[in-house]
Amino acid sequence: LPQLEIAVTSDVPAGAGLSSSASIEVATGLAIASLMEDVVAPHDLAVRAWRAENVFVGVGCGIMDQFASALGRDSQALHLWCDTEHIEYVPFRGSVMVFDTGVARSLRGSKYSIRRAECDAAFSILHEKYPDLANLAAATREQVLGAGIPEPQLRRALHVVTETRRVERCADHLRRTGTLPGELLLDSHRSLRDLYECSSPELDWFVERAMKEPGVEGARLTGAGWGGCAIACGDSAALESASERIAVEYETVFRMTPRVWITRAASGMELERFG
Repeated sequence: LPQLEIAVTSDVPAGAGLSSSASIEVATGLAIASLMEDVVAPHDLAVRAWRAENVFVGVGCGIMDQFASALGRDSQALHLWCDTEHIEYVPFRGSVMVFDTGVARSLRGSKYSIRRAECDAAFSILHEKYPDLANLAAATREQVLGAGIPEPQLRRALHVVTETRRVERCADHLRRTGTLPGELLLDSHRSLRDLYECSSPELDWFVERAMKEPGVEGARLTGAGWGGCAIACGDSAALESASERIAVEYETVFRMTPRVWITRAASGMELERFG
């Protein structure tokens, strides 16, 4: 590459579980490819960004964040198979409240790598008993429970296999209705809190408080957990109305000022030229 002069501006909050690292990787990759007149497919650019995060930065994250940043579409959710990189677009016309608890977190500084190792250990035991299993997500709940996996690896594995089924059910619900199924979001949060143990008091407080608001159908933490953001879904007007009340109460309880956005599914990377 030749020397490049690059200025970066962003309103994506860092350390909040909203994929700030992936978004800047994808945006930078798109800008450099354009300057070099290198035509790169969005899928390939997402893979390049993922490699930058894993190899150069050294954070063993999955591909979801980079694929969402590169391949997002307006009013659609991205259903992603992480093992094959296959994607499917499903309609998503609903609104989402994003609630930043103000508790900073990072994959490098959290227990994320420990959870990855625990899942790897659980899969090693499963694979000995079921050699045809391609990965942990492909296992059934019954296989996990019957494989003799010790704690805490057992709970981590149970979260992975049940969460995978929830994703499938969520995608099916979106195909039929275009809205998020609130009860599945709540089930997901409970699993993240109790089985994967990556929640926090602030995230749990938001989920419980949000569900007391009329018109809010579901809520869960988002990102890797241990701080950062949570989301709530439901009627757009209800989310707007609830956000201010919840923010005021949160500041009273935790002595931190949250940030709140009401958003929707929108397009991913886009190139604009000036001058």
